[in-house]
Amino acid sequence: MIGTHLAHAMETNRILVWGRLTCNKFANTNECNLGCPCLFKELSNCSKTDIDKWDTVGGSDYHPIVPDVFRHAMLGELPSMTEEELRYWWRAQSVGYLMRFNNETVRDLREMRNLDGLQYISGGGPVPFPLPPGTVNAHIRHGDKFTEMVLVPSENYMHAFTAMIHTMPNSFARVLFVSSDDEDAVQTCRGLTEALNMTYIYTKLQRMQGGHHMGGWGGMRAGQERKLIIGHLLQLVMALEADAWIGTRGSNWNRLIDELRCVWVDKCHHSYVEVGSITNYEW
Repeated sequence: MIGTHLAHAMETNRILVWGRLTCNKFANTNECNLGCPCLFKELSNCSKTDIDKWDTVGGSDYHPIVPDVFRHAMLGELPSMTEEELRYWWRAQSVGYLMRFNNETVRDLREMRNLDGLQYISGGGPVPFPLPPGTVNAHIRHGDKFTEMVLVPSENYMHAFTAMIHTMPNSFARVLFVSSDDEDAVQTCRGLTEALNMTYIYTKLQRMQGGHHMGGWGGMRAGQERKLIIGHLLQLVMALEADAWIGTRGSNWNRLIDELRCVWVDKCHHSYVEVGSITNYEW
């Protein structure tokens, strides 16, 4: 939704800034109460004094548009692009800008990535950084996502992984990194991968029973919120260390992986396997 605000700001010659309550529910912790800037860089170098002087417009129009300057440029290069494809391209560009981590988030991610015992790899030992070349990432979204899509069973991701190995046996390292909000999904895939004598990697995080659900967020212990958030962001950036992906674009987190692999890292030409039942890009 914030990406649509950025598009509207560009179209109306305005400057987008984080609202005081943007990301408030998730980003605010005992250490920070700034909302989105607790995690991400500011969107503008305009000072609070400047902003308070100006006429401001709240973001209430979520109609997805692509700024005309980009629409014309993309269609000039690729006239076959559909409206859905244009919006998905813009979504990748906008989220790549909006989600730039601030210095504190980068510090926390680096510390957590280097923390002994936080990541698991079959056979023991440290998880290499970056992940081994040819690693496949599968992100499994369960929890309350059932209200928006049919949840994809963990086994379906494994079927997709083994099919990739079977059809392209020389292309992958036979290493699977599973990121998920559901511990059961993580352990199910671990058992199936290791039974095939392949290498399995996952990150040991606090996960809600059955997957993330909004109603359980308020039950986090004081001081645990940021650790939980950084842990899931760690899964996101580790997914970008992989060289192929399995997921469903019915999940926004899967779309983030699909989008950021084309913006934050140069892997847009690598394989992404859709295992859901979506018929469009869900935006």
